[in-house]
Amino acid sequence: GRAKPTTSTAKPVLVARVRPPHSEGREASEDYSVHRVSEQQLSVYTPGRGSAGVTFDVDRPVLWGSDQQDVWRTVGEPLLDSVLSGCSATQLTVGPSGSGKGYTIGGTDDAPGLAPRLLRAITARCQADRATQQPELR
Repeated sequence: GRAKPTTSTAKPVLVARVRPPHSEGREASEDYSVHRVSEQQLSVYTPGRGSAGVTFDVDRPVLWGSDQQDVWRTVGEPLLDSVLSGCSATQLTVGPSGSGKGYTIGGTDDAPGLAPRLLRAITARCQADRATQQPELR
């Protein structure tokens, strides 16, 4: 059976997806401005300015080199499990223009984003449940 909804007050999960820098005018060996400090910390700095950077705590970093499937495994599957167990969920995506918000959520035909993957997974789960449930006569 499916888990029953709970009234727990879970904290929001902070996921940081870091897109690769624009390659124009950059040498392959040039340092990026975002580094993974630890499993759940990212440091952001401006290259060439000598700054140590600012460190941010995140629950799930998704770094450059990650594809839409990686984002689905890191963000989408846990979100789906939470929703199907009766919890409410909201997906917020923030960032400057051109940073990849629309791509992460919507994706493309060849690399679907979180929204189409979630809709397909919820639909598939509902259809599977409908096929296995027997009507109850009273």
